[in-house]
Parts: sequence; structure tokens; C-alpha cells
Amino acid sequence: MSQALSIGLNECPFTTDELEALGVKLEEVIRFKLREKLRRRIEDLFITINLITEEHGRKLSVKIDVFVSGKQIAPLTYDEIVAEAISEATKWLADYLRDRCREKS
Repeated sequence: MSQALSIGLNECPFTTDELEALGVKLEEVIRFKLREKLRRRIEDLFITINLITEEHGRKLSVKIDVFVSGKQIAPLTYDEIVAEAISEATKWLADYLRDRCREKS
């Protein structure tokens, strides 16, 4: 399951260090949400986050891929829980970007 999000950052471009820290934080948000919901049911978990900047750091594209498998759960599916975790991460990202641009203005 994947979700793509593109955001313009005209006023406050990203540095390489900021991108690295951002990727780590996004992964932490996703892992926390999945572990909160699935606990010991997780057998395999792979998270890939691609952060790509264009226009000298003024445009950021984020692609999040998550694969999780484990013991069967009912009535939810793993896809629903992964979608919820990615949604939580994108909400965190949107809030972070708003706050970051306010601080740099």
C-alpha cells in the first residue's frame, strides 16, 4: 500500500539534513501507530520513505510504502491499519510543514 503527497515549499526550502531527520520522524510515527494497533501480531514490517526535493529544495515529494504481515486479526485488516498509520504520518507532516514555514518566515 502506498500514498503520495506533494507539497510546495516556496518560502522555506529543505536542506539535506532536514530531509534525513524528516524521513526518520515519519518512520517513527508509522511504526508507533502500527505497534499501538497490532502489538505482538507483527511478524514482518518494512517501511520505505522516499523524500525527493526539486527546485533547490522548494518542492518536496514524499512516497511512503508500508508492508506488514502477521497473525490474523478480526474484524480489521492489515491494509486498514496501514492506511490509518500512513494517514497519521501525513497529518503529522502537514502540521510540521506549516509550523516549520511559520518559524522561518
